[in-house]
Amino acid sequence: MVTLPITYASDQVDEAEALGRLLIDVELNKSRLIAQNISTNNPEGICLWCEEEIGVSRRWCDSACRDDWQKNENRI
Repeated sequence: MVTLPITYASDQVDEAEALGRLLIDVELNKSRLIAQNISTNNPEGICLWCEEEIGVSRRWCDSACRDDWQKNENRI
């Protein structure tokens, strides 16, 4: 005879809560990277707004380019 583990509703709630915390942490980390002007999504090393050559770990040259890019993205 095979016995299956008993799953309690509280276990499922705990797992859902842990997953929710993980997802929140992921989004917070993404926001921090954007706020710090750091990205791993720019392998070309070119400013997303003015196309000036910059380091590969950055998305924009400076905060002015970032702000202009964000304004343009919000218009679309």
